[in-house]
Amino acid sequence: MSGGKEEYEDDSFFSDESDDVAPIRVSPERSSLRASYTGPLSELKTIEENSECNTERTVESSRSSVQGGDKSTRGRELRSPEDLLPICKIKADNYSVDKKTDKAIKEFIKCVAYSRIVYGSENWNYGKAVCDLGVAYLELKNWPVQAHYHCNIAQNILKSDVQEQADRVADKRSQIPTVPEEEIDDWNIKIYTAVAKLAAKQKKHAKALTYFEKVLNIIEDTSGRESSELVGVYQYMGSIKLCNDSPTDIEKGIEYYHKAHSISMTIYKDGSLESADSARKLAAAYACLGTEDAEISSESYLNECLLTYQTNLGDIHEKTIQVQDDLVKLMLRTDRKEDALILLRKLIEPKCVVHGEFSEEVSESYKLIGSVLLSNGEDEKALKALNKCYTIQCFSHGENARRTKDTKKTIDMLISNPNLAAVHKKLSNNLQDRPNFNSVVCRSSRLGGFKTDATY
Repeated sequence: MSGGKEEYEDDSFFSDESDDVAPIRVSPERSSLRASYTGPLSELKTIEENSECNTERTVESSRSSVQGGDKSTRGRELRSPEDLLPICKIKADNYSVDKKTDKAIKEFIKCVAYSRIVYGSENWNYGKAVCDLGVAYLELKNWPVQAHYHCNIAQNILKSDVQEQADRVADKRSQIPTVPEEEIDDWNIKIYTAVAKLAAKQKKHAKALTYFEKVLNIIEDTSGRESSELVGVYQYMGSIKLCNDSPTDIEKGIEYYHKAHSISMTIYKDGSLESADSARKLAAAYACLGTEDAEISSESYLNECLLTYQTNLGDIHEKTIQVQDDLVKLMLRTDRKEDALILLRKLIEPKCVVHGEFSEEVSESYKLIGSVLLSNGEDEKALKALNKCYTIQCFSHGENARRTKDTKKTIDMLISNPNLAAVHKKLSNNLQDRPNFNSVVCRSSRLGGFKTDATY
C-alpha cells in the first residue's frame, strides 16, 4: 500500500494506465431509488471487447516481466469473473461517491457483463446489475430514458427468474415425504396459477396455457371434472385464446368458455346468478368471432343472462344495465339501429337511478344516441342529445377535458348549419331563462295560524 491507497493485483484489467485507482473502502448504502430497481442490459459486447484488450495487455505484460526476470510478477494468474465481480462493485460504488461519473458508469457496465457470465441471463443477480446500471444513469448522468430502458429489462429478467423459482419450489415440495398430498396439490395449484397469469401478462400465451393445463389436471384428479374451481380456469384460458386474432384461436377460446358455462349450469342450475355470469362471458366470446351465426348465439346467451338478472336483481341494477348495454352494441353491429335507439332511451332512467344523473354512464348513452341519430340523418334530434351529453360532461369532467372538447367539436360542426344554429340558440336560451336556484322557500303565512308581516 502506498499513498493511502490499495492497489489491485490485476488493476490493468479495470482501467487504462492513465486511470486513477479508486480507494477500497466500505461504500455507503445506495439510495432508496436505486434499491427499488432490479434488472439486465446489452452493453456486453463493448465490455467483452474492452476486457479482451485489457486481458491481452496483462498477458503481454506478464510475459515480458517473466522474461525480464521481474520476480514480483511471476506466478500472477488472471482472475475469474467470480473474483472480478465484487471488485467492480466496490470500485463502482467508490467512484459514485467521489463523483467520478464516467469511471463509475464503466464499472457498472462491467458488473453487468460479469453478472451475466457468472449467474446467467435469467438470474435475479444479473437483473439487479442491470437495474444498478439504470439507476447510475439516472443519478450520475441524469439520463432518464436510459434508466427507464434498463429498469424495464431488469423487470422482465426478475419475472422470468420468479417463474423458474416457482417451478423449483413446486418440485422440491413434492419431494418432501412428510408433507400431505392434499397440501402439495393445493400449493401446486397456487404456484402454477400464479406463474400462468404472469406468463399471460408477458404475452407468453403458450407457456400460460401449459401451466393452466397443469392446474386443470390437478383439480380434475383431486376434485373431479365438475369442480367449481374449473370454471375460472377455463374462462382464463379462453381469454388467453381470444387475445389472438385468428379464427381458430377464437373458436378454441369459445370452446373453453363453453366448458366453463356447462360446468356452471351443472353446479348452480339454470337461473342462478353464477350461470348468468358465465353466459355473459360466453356471449362476449362469440361476439369476438364476428360471423352472423356467432352474433345470433351471442344474442341468445345475452337474453338468457338478462332474464336471469331481471328475475333475481330487478331492472334497476348495475348488472342488468350492463347486459342491456351489451345488447345495444350487438344491435348496432347487426345494423338494427332503431332497436338500439329504443333500448338506449329506455336505459337513461335506470342509469340515472343507479349511477346518478350527471354520471359518465348517462353522458355516454346520450352521446351514443346522438351518434346513431347522426348516422340516420336526424341532425336536429342528434344535436339535442349531444347537447345533453355536453352539459353532463362539463359538470362531471370540466370544459377542458378531452372528451368534453370532442363533443363540443361535433356540436360546433352541426351548428355551422344555420337551421341547426337556431335550434342550438333556442336550447341555450331555455337554459338561461331558468330561475336561479334558491334554497329558501317563501311562504305567505306561518304554519299554525300565527300571522306576521314578514314573508319568506
